[in-house]
Amino acid sequence: MSELGAGDSFEVAKRLLDEYGVVTAPGVGFGEAGEGSLRISYANSTERLAEGMDRFADFVAEVR
Repeated sequence: MSELGAGDSFEVAKRLLDEYGVVTAPGVGFGEAGEGSLRISYANSTERLAEGMDRFADFVAEVR
């Protein structure tokens, strides 16, 4: 996340939810070593996962 200049994992997770409707878990919630990553659940339909990944790609394109 630091490479993108998008903030820490909590800020990125919040922005993904608020602006893109994508739910992720900030890596920092899993300990200090998790900072800089996000956790994503794959417990959904293929269609919804594809939509979520498209939205995630839109986020990345915006912050680059």
